Order: sequence, then structure tokens, then C-alpha cells
Amino acid sequence: MQKKNDTIVGNIYETYDYEQFKTLLGNRDVEPERFKKIETAMRIKQLPIPIVVNEKMEVIDGQGRLAVCKKHGFPISYIICDGLGIDDCVAANLNSTQWSSKDVVKRYVKTGGLDYQRLFELMETYQVSCDDVFNAAGKSNTEKGKREKVRRGELVFTEDDYDKAMQRLEYAEDIFRAIADSGKTVKRKNILRNCIIKCAKTAGYDHKRMKKVCADNAISYRDASNLPDMLKQLAFFYNKGKRDKFMDTYGARSSLVIVFDEKINKHKTL
Repeated sequence: MQKKNDTIVGNIYETYDYEQFKTLLGNRDVEPERFKKIETAMRIKQLPIPIVVNEKMEVIDGQGRLAVCKKHGFPISYIICDGLGIDDCVAANLNSTQWSSKDVVKRYVKTGGLDYQRLFELMETYQVSCDDVFNAAGKSNTEKGKREKVRRGELVFTEDDYDKAMQRLEYAEDIFRAIADSGKTVKRKNILRNCIIKCAKTAGYDHKRMKKVCADNAISYRDASNLPDMLKQLAFFYNKGKRDKFMDTYGARSSLVIVFDEKINKHKTL
């Protein structure tokens, strides 16, 4: 019932014509896990919550509900708000299901951002996070508000960044394969990956040697629960059979230093 002092500002429509709705360019996909949660809730009870579309019938908010209604033949309610676009879509979803970094990157990939395309290619190829790629490229995650720049569409990720990141991520894959060839499984890939990336960013690192010693000692490999312990294990492999140390680590976890030097008396991080 309308209250005496309230104003009617729009209409709510209901339809079974799902094909009239369009996907907004740059909007994130409906992931299977999110679809399942919405589906479970709607099969218990359908609340009369309309989706929001713009004048082009592009879905601004509610594409998950639309997908469930289309699958099960439920009626879908909608309201039309002229002039809304992708920025409004992101803002609406931030108040419901948080957009992940991957969602944001995919948004700009769809709208043609070359820097985002480079970043997303590495994320997909190596199945790593946005932060993992930044780490591999030698970029701090907090560098000049990097995460905010990613969300605002201001990311700068050059071909040089791409090449550095790809090389170091591929180094990590080399080590995964070297250990896996012995029949061992690397369960904590992220920790081992970060160790190899840290090594690769340090002067004097010999990847061919690291790959060989990991293959030779793979049967002894143990998943470590933290970066310092994993690096100590790699150093043990790296130095095995040598009279003098070629790799050493020291310092606390937050300021851990790796040294690759026959005399172990100096270091330089690239």
C-alpha cells in the first residue's frame, strides 16, 4: 500500500522473456559457486527483488538472479534506470558480492585495456593471483596505491613487466616439474613459487643449477609451511656436494635476504 506522502518514481516489470536482457560489456561472469548459492536460496523462496537494467536492457545488478530464473523458468522482475553503465554496475556489486581482483582485471580486459590483457594472460596461464604477477614482475603490491589503480583502470603493466614476470613464473614451473618428475607432489606451490621468484630477483642466481639440484634431490623434498624454511631447504639442495656455500639466507621473514656468492659476503637484490 502506498503511503500518503510517498512518490511513485518508476515501474517494476515482470517477464519470462529472458532473451531481451543483455550482458553489460565489462561485467564479471556468474561464477558457478555464486550461481549455486543464488539457486539454492531462490529454490527455497523467491523474493520479489527486481534486477536493474539500463535503457539498452543491459543488466546492471542481478545477472546471477537472471541466470537462475532462466534455468528454472521462474519469472524475473526488473526495473529500468536510464544512463547506468559499468561503473554503476561495479558500485552496486561492491555492496553485495565483493568483486575480486580477478573480476576487476577481467572487466578491463573485456573493454580493451592492453595492460590488463598482459596481466590477465599471466594470471590465467600460471593460475596465479594479481599479486603473484606483480611480485614476479618486481612490483610492490602497495607501490603508489597499486591495488587502487587496478580498480580504477589506471594500471600500467608494460611489455618489460610482462617479460620479467613470465620468466620468473616459468622458473617456478620448471621447479614444480623437476620435483613432480620424481613422483613427489608440491602441495604448497605458492610458497615454493615465491621462493623461486625471490631467488630469481637476486644477483648471482643460477636457474639451471637450481633446476638440476631440485631434480636430483626431489625425493627428499618436503613442503615447508613458510618462506624461510622453504628457502633453507632450497639452499641445502643448492649447496649439496660443494665445499663452500653458494647460497645462503638470513634475516627475519619480513626482511629475508638471499645471497648467491661463493664467498657469501655480499648481496644485491635486483
